[in-house]
Amino acid sequence: MALTIIFAVSGLCVVILLLTKMQELKHKKSMFPLNFISKSDHRIREITHLATHHYSELKEKGEFMLKKQLPLHSKNIYNKTKALVNEKVEKHLGDIRNTRLLGNKKDGISEFFKNLSDKENGDFQNDSDKVE
Repeated sequence: MALTIIFAVSGLCVVILLLTKMQELKHKKSMFPLNFISKSDHRIREITHLATHHYSELKEKGEFMLKKQLPLHSKNIYNKTKALVNEKVEKHLGDIRNTRLLGNKKDGISEFFKNLSDKENGDFQNDSDKVE
């Protein structure tokens, strides 16, 4: 039902436009429906041009914000946060450099590395005996 009504209304509009155009050509005078269509077409073209212009400006500004400003601000915030955290850690724990928090080793070399170095020294001595 709706399609039939739409079809009838569009057909009526086409007939009105044809009759108006025939009258305009006959009397050489601009008629209201054609004048309205012409002016509205011009106005819509201006609006789309303006919208395209605003879109391109907004896109440019958004791209600048995402590619230039956001990384700059995030890096700044990261560095400030890192400095603040380091300051708070140093305040609460003190300077932990050159302290033995992880273990009480007197010689500073783990047992694994001692065994590894002893094994290598023994192998090198055996290899040097074989070469001679």
